[in-house]
Amino acid sequence: MLDVKRIILCLGMGCLIFANAYAWNSVGHRLVAQIAYDKLSPRAISIFNRYNRYVDQPNSKYGPRTLVGSAAWLDSQRRADQLWMQPMHYINIPFSRDNTPLLPPKKLNAVVSIEQARQVLESSMASDYDKGFYLRVLLHVVGDIHQPMHSVSLYSARTRNGDKGGNMYHLKNNPVADNLHAYWDRGGGSLIRNKAYSVSALRRRAKLIEKRWPCDAQNVSLSAQNWADESFQIAVNQAYQLPYGQKPSGMYQKQVKQTSEQRLALAGCRLAAVLNDIAVKVG
Repeated sequence: MLDVKRIILCLGMGCLIFANAYAWNSVGHRLVAQIAYDKLSPRAISIFNRYNRYVDQPNSKYGPRTLVGSAAWLDSQRRADQLWMQPMHYINIPFSRDNTPLLPPKKLNAVVSIEQARQVLESSMASDYDKGFYLRVLLHVVGDIHQPMHSVSLYSARTRNGDKGGNMYHLKNNPVADNLHAYWDRGGGSLIRNKAYSVSALRRRAKLIEKRWPCDAQNVSLSAQNWADESFQIAVNQAYQLPYGQKPSGMYQKQVKQTSEQRLALAGCRLAAVLNDIAVKVG
């Protein structure tokens, strides 16, 4: 998620306000998917291209989405009747430094969504549309869960209901973002929101990331809970080392850029491993 957005749903005489964040950005999600695509077996590419086509809307102005392009699709599902999907993007594992009481993560969360997506894609009973839908969930949420601020919520005297993955952890004026969540979504400035990437440019950048952070997709963890726990530790031990209300230093920004790139590479590698594993099990 990139920016904090407020979706206002007016019902009857009142309005309900939903604060939602976007993880990484379109470029970040496409990079994860491109890294994964580079490691997919021919069988996996064939199977998932077929499932993916079932979700495309007839006469869509975007045309058919590729597997790489579909990785950002879930962030576009923001209508009032789609708000139930928002908890899919994160798992707010709680922690506190001042003994503020903690609340558990929501029952629908990123870990549950990834596990459910795998079950649907491996099921012989699921429809092709459902498989296409949950394929796009998987393409997206595996990226989300590797963004450290999507696996954490700080409980404190200031934020007794949690800081929503750093969305309520404000930073001093800087050129990247005004809160900790958005700062990490933007990779400390390495993921430029409005910069357009052609297909060829995206592939080149993905190759550079893969070269810097090589990974063998046949020897990685397939546990979404392990991924979330890993992101949580990075958030606690690195992200929150920046004091509330302060401006990120040059050293902190450099760290965030490096860690974000590493997480993108690992997310793509693990996504490929999951998809290749599913492809072996289905026809």
